[in-house]
Amino acid sequence: MLYFWLICTLSATNVNYRQKNSLLQTNTYAMKRAITLAVILLFSSPLISQTTIYSTGVTFNDDWTGWTVESSSPNVDPPTYTGNHAWEFQFNGANGEPYNFKVTRNFSFTDNPLDLYLTATTQSCLISFEYSTDGTNYTVIANDSWGAYAEQTMSLVGYTSAQSNFFIRIKVEGVIGSPSKMQLKSFWMNSAPSNSVSIAPTATQNILVGANGTTLTATESPAAADSREWKYSTVSGSGYVSFAPAQTGLTYTPNFGGAGTYYVICQSVFGGVPETSNEVIINVTTAGDVNELTTTNQLVFYNNFLRVKEPQGDYEVKIYDITGKVIYSEKNLIEYNTAHFIRGVYFVSIQTGEGLRKTIKIFAGE
Repeated sequence: MLYFWLICTLSATNVNYRQKNSLLQTNTYAMKRAITLAVILLFSSPLISQTTIYSTGVTFNDDWTGWTVESSSPNVDPPTYTGNHAWEFQFNGANGEPYNFKVTRNFSFTDNPLDLYLTATTQSCLISFEYSTDGTNYTVIANDSWGAYAEQTMSLVGYTSAQSNFFIRIKVEGVIGSPSKMQLKSFWMNSAPSNSVSIAPTATQNILVGANGTTLTATESPAAADSREWKYSTVSGSGYVSFAPAQTGLTYTPNFGGAGTYYVICQSVFGGVPETSNEVIINVTTAGDVNELTTTNQLVFYNNFLRVKEPQGDYEVKIYDITGKVIYSEKNLIEYNTAHFIRGVYFVSIQTGEGLRKTIKIFAGE
């Protein structure tokens, strides 16, 4: 009895081991499949990350109906539609006989750059993508030679269209084989827009030392950057350095502790790649800063009246409050009464068309 019980226990243990081993093998196989799928997705990620803006397949379901057969050799029959969004061309000539045809479609997209893909089942042929802005004059932008009868894919990555309205032509030149047909399976176009950042307003700002200028706003495209930082330089186009403390928001309000000309930019980082915006010029001056005018066009202030002495040529007068905000400006001003101002310190700047400027501090208001 003891012997029989021992045999049964060992048998059950062996069965349980085999079940666990089988389950382990199943899980290992599933894991291998998952890893394989992950690798496939990893290497196909450029396609996944793009935005499909046109497709003859399931995205748009036009099944090549928007395309026109522009021309074909006599041994190519008119195409018919088959399942799976395929456009089939039958050949009526003998094996080894050359054939050709062209199909065209007009597009209107503002997206740039573009990635183009074509999947077809064909043999012994040269397939080309051709581009045109007028539907008459075409330029070859991509081509590929295919051999044995099989499903194959041709692609063109990063093509920039010269205008938003354009034509794409698929040109096929080949030799009839067996089977005597070919299928255009699908054509699709993806948008892969470049990352960019710009800042506005773009106008040159004239502010006083320690005063706030007009707030600058960064616009990032096609989506928000992973990070950004505002920087400045005293030389246009190079030498940008960080503010202290660093400015990393979507907006920045100019404020500098020293007089001079500053060039402000925003540097945004997309996927580890930095993109730099346009520059905005900030001119910073102190009260009484000298870019002295001549003896003409001098500012005189007395008893709340601001006057321009001996006016000559074109000039502009601006009055700033203590924060650097422009509260009044007038071109070719002769006289201005500041009695309605809130009593306090103000700065008045006069600048000629030639860029000469003088700034004075006044105490105005009642």
